Amino acid sequence: MIQKIILFLLLLLVFNFSTVFAENTSASVTAISKNIDIKIFGSLINDMHFPVNIDLNKDDTEFDWYGYENGVMAGHAIRAQVRVGLSGKGDNWDFFITLESDITLNRDNIDRIDYESQASLKGSDFGIEKLNFTYDFGFFEFSSGWDTRFLDINTGAFFYMDDHPYFGIYVETDWFDYEIYYFIINDKVIWNDDHTIDANGSDWRVYAFRGLFEVAGLKIAPIYSYSDNNTVDASVHYLGAEAYGNIGIFIPRFEFMWAVGNKDTDSDISLDIDAFAAFASIEIDINDNFIPYFGGTFLSGDDNSETDKITAFNGISNVSSVSPTFGIFNAYIYQQIPVLGSKLYSNNFNMLGTPGSGYGGVNNSSTGDAPGLIMMGFGLKGTIFFNNFFYKTQVTGYKFHKTGGIEKVHSKSNIDNFVGIEYDLNFSYRFNNHFSIGNTLSVFVPQDGVSDLRGEDFDDTAIFYTIDLFWSF
Repeated sequence: MIQKIILFLLLLLVFNFSTVFAENTSASVTAISKNIDIKIFGSLINDMHFPVNIDLNKDDTEFDWYGYENGVMAGHAIRAQVRVGLSGKGDNWDFFITLESDITLNRDNIDRIDYESQASLKGSDFGIEKLNFTYDFGFFEFSSGWDTRFLDINTGAFFYMDDHPYFGIYVETDWFDYEIYYFIINDKVIWNDDHTIDANGSDWRVYAFRGLFEVAGLKIAPIYSYSDNNTVDASVHYLGAEAYGNIGIFIPRFEFMWAVGNKDTDSDISLDIDAFAAFASIEIDINDNFIPYFGGTFLSGDDNSETDKITAFNGISNVSSVSPTFGIFNAYIYQQIPVLGSKLYSNNFNMLGTPGSGYGGVNNSSTGDAPGLIMMGFGLKGTIFFNNFFYKTQVTGYKFHKTGGIEKVHSKSNIDNFVGIEYDLNFSYRFNNHFSIGNTLSVFVPQDGVSDLRGEDFDDTAIFYTIDLFWSF
């Protein structure tokens, strides 16, 4: 019902401004009130997926599927992401709202009907995906909503970026800017058998601070975050920083995060959390056509789940797929790949291990005895043909940091650290400001770590190929 009301109001707004739209093809309008300017925008993304051996095994297995925001897919599929939105700006305030549907193209989704059960409509598939309202008080800016917010997007992007509900304050000074956030990741009431409310509930709150200042061409952002994660009985402090900028033709990026805290188990044992993660890369901006880069990521793993310490690093979320150095949206490693225990958008293996033993990750999917990650890689990117044609190609290698934890959980011994090598090639061509087309070829060659974990048949090369169509207005 709420979604229908919102759509009705949007249509009413369009009808009110219909004469303006006829004269202004940019879809930028002025409201009847002279205090606000409103813009309407939208986009459509069609991703055509052609996976081969997604589970690193030429035979059918329980891992022969992959996941994205549109849901679970197996074999060839076409993902569609549709967005329509409004943004507005007044004298000292602004807003942004986006409605989105992210679906796999098929009859059930397009008609929004569950044909298998002949039951409920799926109109809720289209709703408010992102929203932000801001008021500028002069000496600080206050915002609220659930638009995408980040803490380390400029470097490794392994700690936090998501669109959880938030309240935020932004302050800008001559030498030091900073942001303070209160994120509501989970707010849920749990009932016990006597139908009384669990006093602790299942809440997960995050309180975050991110500063920014510049030294000798480098932007340095100190980061502190407190994760009050009652969902898994964990309290975690994250301390660290990211640094990035331009030093001549070099573009360095560094990040370090330390997680310290405690987690209570079901048997009332308190475990200490002491883990860390790091990222480093350098791009060499020779010219727009030729930019080589290299670097790597390290996430500490846990080698013994029977101690009173958790050393596996669990970020609040991991979106390495959009990191500026190694991020390629449709690369194999950035899908949700169950055979590797990887979550969507991340490049780690934090779903391997004991479910529920961790203290973070999307939906608390990371484990306390996760094997960690050692990733090293190099690549080349640039633009050609009047900057309309973009290319990016890279080679990355992946290792477990420690294997003792997953060896116990999966009843294996002597799992090799070497997980695999991936080759990615991405092209995109922008025909104009409203349409572009691209494709990504991603090849993952598994190594002994996969076959030691899953079995000797899991040694086939995976190929993940996509054709991407993008319209926007």
